[in-house]
Amino acid sequence: MIVVELRRVPEGSREYHTVAALAVDEQGTYHFEDPEELFPVELPVLIPEDAGLRRVPFEEDPATWARNLDSVLRTGYLVPVVTEDTSPAVSATD
Repeated sequence: MIVVELRRVPEGSREYHTVAALAVDEQGTYHFEDPEELFPVELPVLIPEDAGLRRVPFEEDPATWARNLDSVLRTGYLVPVVTEDTSPAVSATD
C-alpha cells in the first residue's frame, strides 16, 4: 500500500497541514480523501529512464503515479508527501 498526502501552509500559518490524501493498495484499488479535488489526476507523472522521460497516467498505474507525484507537483504551495509505502516499487510496464 502507498499513501500520499498533499500538504500546504494555510494563510497565517507557518506549518504544513494535510489537505488531501490518496491510498492505493497492492491490487491497484484506490481511495481519495480530497474534498477540494487537489490531486491532478489528469496529469501523467514523469519517470526518468535511459531513453528519456516516461509518462505514466493515473489510470494506467495508480501506485506508480502516487509514488512519483512530486515529478508534476513542484511548488512550495502544495507538497506531496509519501507517508506509507509498503508495496514493492511497481513499474507501469510490469
